[in-house]
Amino acid sequence: MKKINLRYFILPVLAFCTALALNAQNRREPDEFHVHFNKTFYASGETAWFTIYFLNRDVESAVVHAGLFDHTGNLLIDRKLPVMGNIASGSIDIPIEWQDGWYGFRVVTRWNLNFGSGAYYEKLLAVYNSSAPEPGTFRDPGRWTINPDTISSEVNTTGLEISFDKKDYRPGDTIILSIQAVDEDLSCRLSLSVLDLTQYAVISGISAGNIKPVTTQSRLLSTGYSPAFNTEKHPVLEGVIMKLDSPDLISSNVISIYLARSRDFVRTRAVRGKFSVELPGFQGEGIIQVLNLNPFQDQEPLIREVKIWEHLDGENQHLQPPAHTREIDAYLYNLRLRMKLNEIFADKKESAMIKEAVIRPLPPSDKHYDMTGFKDLKDLEEFVKVIMLTANYALEGDHTSIRLQNEQKQYYFMRHPWYFSDGLLSYQEGEFLSTPFTSITTIDLYTTSETLTRWDPLMIQSGIVALTTPNRYWENKFLAKKNVIRYEGFSTGPEFVNSQPELQAGLEPGPDLRPVVYWAPSVAFRQGEKTIVKFVTTDNPGIFRIEVEGISSDGEIIRGMAFYKTRVR
Repeated sequence: MKKINLRYFILPVLAFCTALALNAQNRREPDEFHVHFNKTFYASGETAWFTIYFLNRDVESAVVHAGLFDHTGNLLIDRKLPVMGNIASGSIDIPIEWQDGWYGFRVVTRWNLNFGSGAYYEKLLAVYNSSAPEPGTFRDPGRWTINPDTISSEVNTTGLEISFDKKDYRPGDTIILSIQAVDEDLSCRLSLSVLDLTQYAVISGISAGNIKPVTTQSRLLSTGYSPAFNTEKHPVLEGVIMKLDSPDLISSNVISIYLARSRDFVRTRAVRGKFSVELPGFQGEGIIQVLNLNPFQDQEPLIREVKIWEHLDGENQHLQPPAHTREIDAYLYNLRLRMKLNEIFADKKESAMIKEAVIRPLPPSDKHYDMTGFKDLKDLEEFVKVIMLTANYALEGDHTSIRLQNEQKQYYFMRHPWYFSDGLLSYQEGEFLSTPFTSITTIDLYTTSETLTRWDPLMIQSGIVALTTPNRYWENKFLAKKNVIRYEGFSTGPEFVNSQPELQAGLEPGPDLRPVVYWAPSVAFRQGEKTIVKFVTTDNPGIFRIEVEGISSDGEIIRGMAFYKTRVR
């Protein structure tokens, strides 16, 4: 039998697969978005609730960035949100001091940076200052935008059928809402908002807000081009690293990112001063140190965090503030009344309590000293010379330099140790040896391979001296260091509470007159099934609007609206 040369088959197959991969890469498109806010305008002091929908069928980005900007382009609020399926949801607490104006809400993913500086979504939000009443403001909400006589208790929406469990409701009743697709093939996720129209009238012109779709100038056109920005699977820390005493950029293969809260280390490298590293599972705000473990460079360099918005060319919106109407002024008047009620009933002592972040405790050390037995010594240097027999020391400049001994291997480290106190690390030996001796409660030494593996691997060259102080002596000094960053990971904002949120539970709050009755950021809507939503009405009789938005599995935007009434019998 004649032998077959497999290379004549393998090489064409490999070439075909490579071409498919390159074509797939060239066909990659930017992420496109749609955002549903629970209201069309906001007042300062309120919370804006929103859901971000990806219009792409297959979403690879696991992190989406949302930012709020003023009319001059200044970043006011920055959020990193986890993507679940093809949606992400969050909230923004609008500061009470914000003035009337249009604020730009922008959405982008790191993948979109490959498609030019305009590859982001923006929607303008109208915000009114709630603390500065207009002349002649009163409670009269003005004319009805929707005639109450034309509203039935049940309205079918395009593509969706929304029905209620009863025809009439009284204040405080539980409403059971059913949502079903008219087309049985429809599957999607929905966000749902319920508003009190007796307080929150639909104002023409406010809901329009300019919407800027994603615009692209693709950088992925040439065959075989590798994208500069990969899809973000975890929050990314991006920054520039420089020398402390000059603007020179640093290149190093041993940049160690220290996460103070979890005591974890993540290794990366800096090329011409730029570094980028993923931080798996990073939730909320935390302190991060960037350490350069190259012994011939600055150990604690100057760091500047680079936010994703610096890669974009945001347009400044020089617009006149949104206009006031009788309905808007009435809404602001009622909001001020609720805020005053909050001042009267809220438990200020309870609300002022601050919970400290949980920090992982120190790992077991090789040597532990309880300093209560050494208070007759004058300073830390004397303690090193008299008590720490597992350390060598020599005079370097104006201070004693320590070399720890590895008792397991019976050798002294070639470099002086890293010092750890108040949750952060420093290589500045002189400043730690000057710590007031009476403020030190414990000293721990890490000198063997077993205990040093819990730190960055390269610290095995030096060893660790850990100090604890009851008054957190080093905390403020650490936070002022040039290599320390207050990093904001995934946003951990509050969930919507289906009750009167501004009043303390357990007190007699009076009537519940919230204009925002309910907000559900993500409702699973399954093919061929009824989706049930439950919420409690407020104490205000009148007309309420249910607004539904979502994205189908084909990337189509779905909208719906229904109305119900509550009566006092």
